[in-house]
Amino acid sequence: MRDLPSVNAKYWLSLGAASIFGTNSGDFVAGYLHVGHLGGLPYLALLFGAILLAARFSEQSSVLYFWAAIITVRTAATNVGDTFHDFHIPYSVCIPFVLALFAASVLLYKRVA
Repeated sequence: MRDLPSVNAKYWLSLGAASIFGTNSGDFVAGYLHVGHLGGLPYLALLFGAILLAARFSEQSSVLYFWAAIITVRTAATNVGDTFHDFHIPYSVCIPFVLALFAASVLLYKRVA
């Protein structure tokens, strides 16, 4: 992404609002669109990819792409967390799993970049 917001008080307030909105939109996608917690993840991944492509090829730069990506990731995170809960997976399993996934993504990013 070309334009990222400045990290200041407005950023942290916006991040909190985006997180709350993403949590609620995660429940909306799973419940009201009737796709379930796992069923919505492929659509959210496609939406995230579309946001990244739009940000890359857009002639106008905007931080709205950044916030749209944050909301989409937060929506997916809610559904992933709810999926762990649906399958009765305890925190002692899901937290190390998510941590390992995060570490692998950081290593992959460092390798690609």
